Amino acid sequence: IVAQNTVNINGNDATLPSDFTMAVYSSNTLNQPRVMDSIIYDNNLIVYVGNKDSSGNTPIYGLVDNNMDGINDYTFNIFNVPSGDSSELNGVCIDPITNYVYFMTQEKMYICFNAHDYTLSQISGYNGNYNGNDGNCTLFMTFPINSVDSTHARHYAEFSPSGSDLCIAFGADCDNCDSCTPPRCTIRCYNMTHIRLEYSYNNLIINNGINYDDGDSRTVAFGVRNSVGFDWHPITNNLYFTDNGANDIYPSQSPPWDTYSPDDELNVILNEGDHFGYPYLHSNGSGNPYLRNVAQVNGIQDEIYYTSAQYQLAIQPLGPHSAVLGMKFYNRDLLIEQGCAKGTKYPLFPSQYNNAIFLAQHGSWSGGYQLVLGYRIDVVKVTDSGDSVTIDLFDNFVTGFRENGDTSTILNTNAWARPAFVEILYDGSILISDDQDNYVFRVTYTGSDATTYDCPTTDPTTDPTLMPSNSPSTAPTDATSAPSTPTPEPTDDPSASPTSGTEGPTESPSNNPSMAPSSDMPSVSPSDEPSMSPTSVSSEPTGSPSKNPSMSPTMQPTITTINPSLSPTESPEIQPIVTDVLDESHTYRACNLYIISFFGFSILLSCF
Repeated sequence: IVAQNTVNINGNDATLPSDFTMAVYSSNTLNQPRVMDSIIYDNNLIVYVGNKDSSGNTPIYGLVDNNMDGINDYTFNIFNVPSGDSSELNGVCIDPITNYVYFMTQEKMYICFNAHDYTLSQISGYNGNYNGNDGNCTLFMTFPINSVDSTHARHYAEFSPSGSDLCIAFGADCDNCDSCTPPRCTIRCYNMTHIRLEYSYNNLIINNGINYDDGDSRTVAFGVRNSVGFDWHPITNNLYFTDNGANDIYPSQSPPWDTYSPDDELNVILNEGDHFGYPYLHSNGSGNPYLRNVAQVNGIQDEIYYTSAQYQLAIQPLGPHSAVLGMKFYNRDLLIEQGCAKGTKYPLFPSQYNNAIFLAQHGSWSGGYQLVLGYRIDVVKVTDSGDSVTIDLFDNFVTGFRENGDTSTILNTNAWARPAFVEILYDGSILISDDQDNYVFRVTYTGSDATTYDCPTTDPTTDPTLMPSNSPSTAPTDATSAPSTPTPEPTDDPSASPTSGTEGPTESPSNNPSMAPSSDMPSVSPSDEPSMSPTSVSSEPTGSPSKNPSMSPTMQPTITTINPSLSPTESPEIQPIVTDVLDESHTYRACNLYIISFFGFSILLSCF
C-alpha cells in the first residue's frame, strides 16, 4: 500500500489504505460472530449476526443502530436453537421481497415472520405495535445432514438481488475424499417466486417445511468443497463464490507441497451446472503465496481421485490455507442512487472501488507444517462482460490482525482477530465480523472526496425507481434464476458499453493497494441505468422496510405460470393492479393485486 493509515484498536494495530479508518462497532456481547445481514426497518438499522458456537447455546443476535449514526446501540437475542436441533446458528439472510429473516443450523433452515418487530420491541419506549414474545419463527427446510456429520456443515445462504432465488452452499463431508453425494459439494438455488406462490406463508409450516430437493430447485455449481460466501455481480448478475481448497494434497513435484498446496479460490458461475474441480482437480496459484499473482492459476490433478472430465479452475487463487469466507460486491452506484433518493450524500468509498469484491480471509487453522496465511480483508476488481471475466486487481485492504505483522507458523496466540465475514451497509461503510475475540468492526472512508459525487439528475421525488433502500446489491435480474422475459445478451458495441458517463476511473490491473486509476476499466454511473416503468408487471410487492424497495416493477421477476409443469400455451393471463397501503409496521408497502385468468377461473393474489 503506497499510502497507509494505521488504526489502533484496544492496543492492536490494523493497517488500511490512506483516508480509511476502522473502529469497533460491537464487542464483548457476541459469541463467535460470523455471517451478517442487515436491513433498515422503521428508521432503525438492524444487523442480524450468526455464529459458529458449536455448543448450540448461542442465539442469532440483532444489533440495532437506533438513530442511524454508525454506532451500535443495542444487542438483542433474537432466535435460539430449537429443541432437537443441537447445532450452531451460523447462517442468516433476509428475503428482499417479504423482509422475512431466515436462520440456519447444520440440520435445518427456519423462517421468522416478525424478526424486525420483535427486535425493536425490546427497546424500552419503542412505539411499535408488536406485542409478541418472539419473532414468530417456524421450520422452512430440513437438510439431509445431521449434527454428527459436522464436517463443512455450516451452510451459507443468500437471496439473489431480485429475491427470485434463495441459494445455499452444501460443503463436502470430509477434508479430501470422493464423497460428494448430493447435496454435498454443491451450491443449490431455490425458485422463491414459485415457492411463495405454492406455499402460503400463513400456513407454511406444513409440519415439515419444504424438502431440500424441492422441485423448484436446481444445482448451479458442482465440485465446491466448502463455500462460505457468494454474491451477484451488480451489472451482469453472474454469481461469484469463495471456496476453501483442500488440505494434505501431496503432488509429486517440487518444491514441497506446504508452499504450493491447493489455493483457496474465488470462482464465478458462467454456466449453471459447471463443475469446479473438487475432489478431482485443484486450483494452484503462482507467485508469493501471501499475495498471489493476478489471474495466474494452474490445475493440480489429485493423485487419488483425478479424472479427465472438464472442470473450472479459480478465476483468482487466494493462497493456500488462507480460509477465505465471506465476500460482497461494493455496489457504489446503487449506494449513490439510494442515498440521493433520501436526500443524503453518504461518505462512500472512492469510485475505483465501484463493483469491487471485498472478501474475508479467516486465516490458517493449523501451524508447524504449512505457511500461515490470511487474517485480512482483501479486495478484488473484475471486468465482467457477462460471458467472460478478467481479474484486474487482487490486493490487501485491511491487514494487521496478526500481532506485529507476524508470519510465523504459530497461530491464534499471536492473532488478535480473525475476520470471517463482510457486510456492506446503506451508508457505504463495511462491517467485518471477528469470530475469535467477538468483535464487529466498521470500516469507513474519511477522504475529502467522500461526498463529492453527483446525484442522479432524475428527481427522486417523482421517479419510482429511486425509492430509498438499504441493499447495496440490487440488480434487474439474476444470473442464477430463470426469468420469464429474456435477458439482453452482452454486447461488444462501444455505443452500448456501460463505460459511457462513468463517474471516475477504475484501478489498473496490478497488485497495487493504492488502486491506481485506469481508463480501461468499465464502471456504470446511475445515469446509465435503464429506465424503469412503474406500470410494468411485478410478481412481488416492494416496501419501505425491504432490502430492495428501490427495485421498480421491471426489476422484479415476472410471473408466467403458477404451475411450472404447464406448457407455455397453458400459462395463465395476469393483469396487475398496483396500489399502496400502510401496513402495521408503519411503513408503506407497494402491493400488487393480480387477477389471474386460468382456464376460465379467476384468482386474486395480493401482498403475499
